[in-house]
Amino acid sequence: MITCRIFTPEGTSEVLETEIVTFDAPDARRGIVSGHMPIVVSVEKGHLWTLVNGVRTSHEMGEGVLYFKDDVATFLVSSFK
Repeated sequence: MITCRIFTPEGTSEVLETEIVTFDAPDARRGIVSGHMPIVVSVEKGHLWTLVNGVRTSHEMGEGVLYFKDDVATFLVSSFK
């Protein structure tokens, strides 16, 4: 499982547990699974998708950056709903 921590300028917005995290990057839609190598990537305004027990959930997310390491995805974004 991946722990997704989403931070906005207002503070911690959400903490989610997911099997895969998918988001919009400047060059493509990206997906990250558990065990992925560390990565820092820009995030485009769009959606964040999570998958838990076969159920996919979508959240609106503003632009920002993602830092992924040790199965923790930390999103620093302008907004999250």
